[in-house]
Amino acid sequence: MSLNWRPAPSIPCSVATSDPFINSLYEFLKYLEANNPIKRRNLHVVGSNLTIGIGFDLAAGGEAVRRAVFSQLGLDYDYPANHANAQPGSPEAIESDYITRLMATVRGSNPTAVNNLMFARYNDSRLNSLTQLQRRPYFSFNNDNEVKAVFDNLWTNVYSILIYNRLPSLVGDAAFATSSEMRALASMLWNGGPGKLTKELRAAI
Repeated sequence: MSLNWRPAPSIPCSVATSDPFINSLYEFLKYLEANNPIKRRNLHVVGSNLTIGIGFDLAAGGEAVRRAVFSQLGLDYDYPANHANAQPGSPEAIESDYITRLMATVRGSNPTAVNNLMFARYNDSRLNSLTQLQRRPYFSFNNDNEVKAVFDNLWTNVYSILIYNRLPSLVGDAAFATSSEMRALASMLWNGGPGKLTKELRAAI
């Protein structure tokens, strides 16, 4: 028996950088998660976790979310590991310390502490010789293009893969990939993590 998936309604996207379904999914989740641009671009607390963008939870989202957000903000998530042998007090060691502390602090619930670290790093003249570094004064996105870039990254490389890993029979089903059912699963996963895709739900699908 073939399944008749319902096409997801098209929603015009304010930052159309991907295919129509991903753009529409972004707008759908944006409306649910952070319809206010100030909230989208800056750290805020949801529950007890720091969140940015359209529900990029920096604690519950795990390393994949932190890595995507850090990268967009010009922070090299792998810097401490790649400079583990840096001489104490060197610019490389100082940058490693900033990144390590940011990794830990974003998993808390204090946006001021994160922004204080970012501001200190921004103004730290000891890092001036590391000309390849990108430094911004606050842990925030400059615009919605940056928010959308993180979303595209996470949907393509993390969340859609999680869905297909649990529903392997639907890999290659073009109608499902752009369906209302896919959008509903995306929303469940976005808000509740992989545990929402229960065995019973997968069997029903």
